[in-house]
Amino acid sequence: MKLLLFLLLAGWLLPAQTPDPAHDPLEKGYAALRSGDYSAALDHFLEAARLAPRRAAVRKELGYVYLKLGKQEFAREMFAQTLALDPKDHHTALQLAFSHQSAGEVNRAVELLETVRQAGAPAEREQAKKALAAIRRDSGANRAGGSAAPLQEALSTAYEAMGRKDYEAAIDHFQAAAKQAPRRASIRKELGYAYLKIGETEWAREVFEQAYVLEPGDQRAGLELAYLRFETGQRALALELFRKLRRADDPDVQTSAADTVRRIEGELSREIARWEEGVEADPANWSTHQELAGLYDEYGDPQKAAKHYEAAWRVQPPRREEMLLRLARARGRAGDTLGARGAWLLASYSKDTRISETGREQLPERYPYASEFEAALDLDPRNTTVRRDLAYLLLEVGELEAALREFERVIENDPDDLLAAAQLAFIYLERRNAAGAVELLEKARTSTDEDVARRAREALERVRQARARPHRDLGQRSFERSYLNDARLAFLRAFEEDPEDYSTALKLGVVFNLLKQDREAIRWFKIASQSEDAEVSEQAAQSYRNLAPQFRRVTTSLWTFPMFSTRYKDVFNYAQLKTEFRFDSLPIRPYLSLRFVGDLRQRTGGQRPEFLSESSLIAGVGLRTQTYRGLTLWGEAGEAISYLSRRPAGVPRAAPDYRGGVNWIRNVGATLGGRESGAFFETNIDGVFISRFDNNAIAYWQFRPGYRLADRGALKAQVFWNFNATVDVNRAYWANYVETGPGVRLRVPGVSPPMDLMVQVLRGVHLVNEFNPRRPNYWDVRVSLWYSFAR
Repeated sequence: MKLLLFLLLAGWLLPAQTPDPAHDPLEKGYAALRSGDYSAALDHFLEAARLAPRRAAVRKELGYVYLKLGKQEFAREMFAQTLALDPKDHHTALQLAFSHQSAGEVNRAVELLETVRQAGAPAEREQAKKALAAIRRDSGANRAGGSAAPLQEALSTAYEAMGRKDYEAAIDHFQAAAKQAPRRASIRKELGYAYLKIGETEWAREVFEQAYVLEPGDQRAGLELAYLRFETGQRALALELFRKLRRADDPDVQTSAADTVRRIEGELSREIARWEEGVEADPANWSTHQELAGLYDEYGDPQKAAKHYEAAWRVQPPRREEMLLRLARARGRAGDTLGARGAWLLASYSKDTRISETGREQLPERYPYASEFEAALDLDPRNTTVRRDLAYLLLEVGELEAALREFERVIENDPDDLLAAAQLAFIYLERRNAAGAVELLEKARTSTDEDVARRAREALERVRQARARPHRDLGQRSFERSYLNDARLAFLRAFEEDPEDYSTALKLGVVFNLLKQDREAIRWFKIASQSEDAEVSEQAAQSYRNLAPQFRRVTTSLWTFPMFSTRYKDVFNYAQLKTEFRFDSLPIRPYLSLRFVGDLRQRTGGQRPEFLSESSLIAGVGLRTQTYRGLTLWGEAGEAISYLSRRPAGVPRAAPDYRGGVNWIRNVGATLGGRESGAFFETNIDGVFISRFDNNAIAYWQFRPGYRLADRGALKAQVFWNFNATVDVNRAYWANYVETGPGVRLRVPGVSPPMDLMVQVLRGVHLVNEFNPRRPNYWDVRVSLWYSFAR
C-alpha cells in the first residue's frame, strides 16, 4: 500500500488529462453507426470506454452495437455495467431484462422488470408490466435466483489463476462470477485488483466504482477508489472522496484519508498561490486563468473556479467553447443555477456538434426563459443568434418594447442579419415608423430565405404604395386639369416614394413630353418600359421609340405597308428604309433613302393590260425639317430603277426621280397603344410632288373618327369610319376619288415593335373618269399591315 501511495503521489505532478479525452472516438463511433459499419463503431466505442470508463452512456452504446452484431452476451455485460454506473437508467434496465429473458435467465429478467415497474417513468412502468404479465402467463415467475454451483466454480477457478499469476484468466473468471452475482460487491473488488495486476488502472477504477456503489459503507473500497481516481487524473473527485473518508469509522482509513488530504491540499494551495501571482501580473493571459480555474476545481472551490473559467472565456482562448462547458459545470457545483443554464444555453448554440449536444443535454426539457437567454448574452453580448431568439421570445409573450430593443441590438451587431432586419421592420410598421421600416425591408428583400425575402417584398410594396398614393392622386388631378408643372412635381414625389411604380414613370414621360422636355420624357419612358405590366411596358416602349430617334446622331428606320385589295385582286407593298443624320446646329436633317413600291401581279390581263404600281426601287438623298406640331416638310433626289422585265411603253430601266412634299398628322383621344378606351380621331394630310409622273402634285386627305374598344386580354382594337379624298394637278382618273366606309384596326399580339392589322370596307367614286377603264363607282375591301421600327 505504501508503494501504491508513493506512485500515486508521484503521478500527481503529471499534467491533467484533456477535459474530454473520449471526444474523438465517440464522434467516429457515431459516424460509423450512421454509415452502418458496426465493426468500426465497436472499435471506436471500446476506445471511448477506455478513455471515459465512468460514462454510462458509452457503455450503453456498446451494448447496442453488440446487439447489432448479434453478440447477446457482450451486450448484456455492457448493459449491466451501464446500470452499475447509473442505477436510475430504467430504459437500459428494460433492455437488459429483455436480453436476460431471451437468454433464458428469466429470474434475472423478472428482477429487473420489477425494479422498473416500481421506479420507472410511466411509459417504462407500463412496458415492464406488460413484459411481466407475458412472463407469468407463459412460464410463471421464477424468483429462486439461480444455482450457486456455477458461481463457486467461477470464483474458485479465478482464485487459482491469481495464485499462479495468470491474471488474464483470473479476470475472465471474475467477470463470469460477476455475471452470476451482479449485486455482489466483493467480486467487483477482486476483479479490480486483478486489473491492477496487469496495469489496467482505469478498468480497475471502474469496477471499484461499481463496488462502492453496491456497498457505500465499504470504506476501504472507497479509499482504494479515491487513490485510483487520483492516479487516473480525476483529482477533484479523488479529493472530494478523501475528504469524505476523513470521517470514516475505520481508523486506518480515516488516518490515510486525512494525511492524503493535507498533502494534496498543501500542494494545491502552493500551486494556487503561484498561479494567482501569474494572474495578477498578466490578467489577460487566458492559460493562466485556465490553470487556476482547474486548480480551484480540484481543490473543491467551484465558485472561484467559475470566476477564472469565465475570465478565460472572456479573453477568447483557442479552446474557448470547451472552457464554456467547464464554466457551466463549475457554476452548477457552486449553486449558481441561472448562471450555469446561461452557459449551457450558450453552448447549445455552438457549431461544434459535441459542444452543442452537451449543452442541450444539460438544459431543462422546456424552452429557455428570458432570464436564461440574458445570462447567456452576459457571456457573449455579440451573439446575434441568441439575441434574436430572445427577441422572438419577448415578441411571443407580448413584450414589444423589449423585443424592439433586442432586434435593434441584433442589427447593430450584425447589419447583415436579414431575418432580424425583416422582423424589426414589421415592428416599425406596427409603430408607424415607415421610414425606418423601408430601410430594413430593402435589405431583407435580398435574403436567401425565400419566405423572408417574399414577406419583405410584399411589406415594402405596401409601404411604398401607401406613401406614394397621395402624391400620385394629386398628380393625376393636376394632369386632368392641365396643370402640367404641378403634375410633374407630384408624380416625381410619388415615384421617389415608390421607385417600382412604373405606371407613374409612364405618366412622367407623358407630362415631360407635353412640356416639350423630350429628353426627360425619353428617360422616363425607358424606365417605364421595364414594367412587368405588359400594357404599361408596351406603351412606354412605343413612346420611347417615337421620341428617341430625334436625339440620335444617326437613325435608321424601316416601315412597310403591305395591303391586299379586292378591287384589284392584288397585293401591294410600300416600304422605305431610311438613314437620317442629326446635327444640333441645323434645323433640317439630311438622310439616305431606299424606297420600294410594287405589287404581286405587276399588271392586269386582257388586250389592254394595266400596270398597277411603279414596280421600282427608288434610291435617293433628301432633307427634311424637324416635326413641328405635326407638320413636316421634305424633299429628295434620286434614281428610280424598275425591276420589271416588261415595262410600260416609254418607261426606262432607270430614270431620275425628284420628289418632295408636306405632311401633317394629328391624333386626338384614345390611342391603340394606350390602356384607356374611348373616342378618338385621326387626321392625315399629305401633299407630294413626283417628277416621274409628269411633274404631278398629288394631295391626300384622310380623316378617321372612331372608338377605342376596351381590351380583351391581349387583344387591343379600334373601330372607325373612313373619309378619304385624293386629288392631283394633272387630273388623272386614278388620282382623283373620294372614299368612305367602316374599318377596324387590331394590335397584333406578341410582336414588338407593335404591328397593326387593319381591315376596311370602302365605297368609292372617281371624280375624273376620262381614260378610266372601270366603272366610276366601286367597292373595295382592303386588308393591310403596318409595321415600323427605328434604331
